[in-house]
Amino acid sequence: MPEPGGTMFSLKNLSSNRLFIFHLLKRSQSFHCPISAGYEWDVQEVFDEMAVHRERGEELGMTAFIIKAMGDVLKEEPRLNARLFYSFWGTPRIAMYDHVSCSTVVARTNSAGEEILIPMVIKNVDQLSIRDIQAMLSEYKNTDLEALEAHTSKAKPKNLPHFIIKLLHYRFRTDPAFSEKIVGSSFAVSSVIQTDTGLCSGHAPSNQTSLFPMMLSDRVVVHDGKPAVRKVLGIGLVTDHFIVDGRDVIRAAGLLESKMRSVAYFRSKLDQA
Repeated sequence: MPEPGGTMFSLKNLSSNRLFIFHLLKRSQSFHCPISAGYEWDVQEVFDEMAVHRERGEELGMTAFIIKAMGDVLKEEPRLNARLFYSFWGTPRIAMYDHVSCSTVVARTNSAGEEILIPMVIKNVDQLSIRDIQAMLSEYKNTDLEALEAHTSKAKPKNLPHFIIKLLHYRFRTDPAFSEKIVGSSFAVSSVIQTDTGLCSGHAPSNQTSLFPMMLSDRVVVHDGKPAVRKVLGIGLVTDHFIVDGRDVIRAAGLLESKMRSVAYFRSKLDQA
């Protein structure tokens, strides 16, 4: 027990990994207008179809399917495949991307025991199959941590002093060419799906169109006019209101739902782009 009048807490600095994330979120809040839309979709048929493949020993996850489906949505809704940048004088400019590439993260534990998020970019998602995407995700989950290029180069903020991290984030918000070279994504998908949880969606500031799949759980829903226990996917869609309007979000979400609930779409994209 601490002595009477002593402190009941301890202070420590943010790790370089958390400091980098701090500036990323601060930039997203200060220079963008992120809005969120939360959805719950019945994906039982697709879940059952994926289970057949897993029973055969194939590694096939919902995240790979979501990335593929969202990539196809952005080809149909290009206004969401864009990002806001600012000139040196603060003039806002929109970068419209000619490619559909996804930024995501894979959770790993480093040698110090700290859980870190390893960033990865999957280029030209619209030209890949679901199996192609899954293979890339699996590689990042299973490859030796120090061997990952993202960890040894772009994902090593621990080697950077604070003022360099701040300078990097300034470049990220003002220089589209720099952002394209260093990151190179046009949208993002979080990979934090939890099973059997009450959490259905969430909000996080983002500087580009982002998906946050939060839960995949059994829920009682109306199916064929009757109550039934079904697999329900809870997902959040975050966009920049400076670039798109509510009708764009609703239209894109409708397209995504139609793909996420379709076994025919899943089968057609399993091996072909």
